[in-house]
Amino acid sequence: MDTEHGPRSAWPLLIASAVAAVGVSSLLILDHGLWNRPVPSPLVVRYATTEDAAKAAHAVVTPTLPKPALEPAAPGPKRVQPAIPENKS
Repeated sequence: MDTEHGPRSAWPLLIASAVAAVGVSSLLILDHGLWNRPVPSPLVVRYATTEDAAKAAHAVVTPTLPKPALEPAAPGPKRVQPAIPENKS
């Protein structure tokens, strides 16, 4: 098949296909090869509550104090008035 710029070549398509095939096959071999066996996870102990886990670790659980209903005023300087207040007339 000829065009105004000359004959079309299938070589770029063949080279790109070969590079893609080599890349995909190497990924499959490296990721799923015989030497890549799953490693068993270490023993994981699960506890139903935090208290059970603390007892197993010989720790003491101290409850947190309840939050007061009214928060005290924040320390630091008070907010200032804006430089240009809104006109409310």
